[in-house]
Amino acid sequence: MNGPCNPAVLTNVPATIEHDVEWIAGCIEYAEQHGITAIEPTDTAEKEWVRYTAELVEGTMYMRANSWWLGANIPGKPRVFMAFIGGLNKFRKHCAEVAGAGYEGFQMTTSTGD
Repeated sequence: MNGPCNPAVLTNVPATIEHDVEWIAGCIEYAEQHGITAIEPTDTAEKEWVRYTAELVEGTMYMRANSWWLGANIPGKPRVFMAFIGGLNKFRKHCAEVAGAGYEGFQMTTSTGD
């Protein structure tokens, strides 16, 4: 549930997981109500979230460290900080806005192939 560009490792992990479970359950409920059979992020939305996550961490000490946070423990791995440092409240707010806008930034497929 918690993966790249998620705040879990920098927050209270159970609280973040609880939020993610509730958001996913709400998304599934929305999909069932609207005949949606598949949902995935659009390339544009995915790239924008990754860009925003990187923008937040830019200029912090995280970016100056040679640590596993940046993949420094794996020779040749690109230096990328993959956690969302905006905090759980900002993350929750963003997720609520996405859901409130009908899961804006997600491609929805219905059983008719829409």
